[in-house]
Amino acid sequence: MPTAHEVELARCPCVRTPQIFPKPLRSSRPHAGDGICVEVYRGRDLNLVAVHSEHVISLQLKGSGDLPQHVAAHGSRMEIRAGNGINITPAGVPAHWRYDGENEVLVLRIAPSLLESVAARESRQPAKRVELVDQRDIHDARIERFGARFLEELMVGGLASVTCVQLLANLLAIHLLRLYSTIGDSAGAPPSKLARHKLRQATDYIGGNLRDDLSLRKISKVLCMSPCHFAHLFKQTTGHSSHRYVIDCRMGKAKSLLRETNLPVSEIAQMVGYSSPTYFSTIFRRITGQSPLRYRDSA
Repeated sequence: MPTAHEVELARCPCVRTPQIFPKPLRSSRPHAGDGICVEVYRGRDLNLVAVHSEHVISLQLKGSGDLPQHVAAHGSRMEIRAGNGINITPAGVPAHWRYDGENEVLVLRIAPSLLESVAARESRQPAKRVELVDQRDIHDARIERFGARFLEELMVGGLASVTCVQLLANLLAIHLLRLYSTIGDSAGAPPSKLARHKLRQATDYIGGNLRDDLSLRKISKVLCMSPCHFAHLFKQTTGHSSHRYVIDCRMGKAKSLLRETNLPVSEIAQMVGYSSPTYFSTIFRRITGQSPLRYRDSA
């Protein structure tokens, strides 16, 4: 949760009046150190756009009220509500935060320098920029346990509390680097490509579910991998992103249906995962250089 000076108010229909985050109920500042700050916020009917100078992990503690819808802001979307999973917002990424009703949130603010120093130490290479991948509504039991421990130290403290926070911060940093960063588990020398059976599992799933949701999160869940790690290995293995692969598969199936059947374009669009025939035709033309009907005539 950003402090007031980090809040950028969005001028969009969904934000009618200027808002800033409330002051935290509890905060490890000004004693925060070692690249992490732990805070607890409580707010009601919050609706604003924020940019963070630190990576932010938010975990819902309490919540009430109607469930809000996703709202776009500056190309990034975020939703925090009761019952949601964990949200990870990379430093510098604008995001629209919205609460309906009263909510209480645990926020871990992580300095980019912490991840960079841990990555450099573990890889024994000079420090370099580390980027996290934006995550929304994920479920990660280890992050939940880290959050509970940080919250305990914030609320209770005690002997060697600073040492505990230092240790937890470093362990959390390693977990984020392994699963949610652009460098992956380089310190542990993981495979640089998907195993053959994993690649076959991914492509078979995509080919068999072209009319359904094929988001990165959905595909990686089938393979029991984090979205970031799967995306990296898939591109290393195939030479292109999973998103592009899905589009190519959908267009290949569409071309086959256009050649071999007399089905209406609108029905074909539905069969390959596009609810809008117009959008399907736009993508088809972009890929093939022809409209679906022109392609059918020429084929």
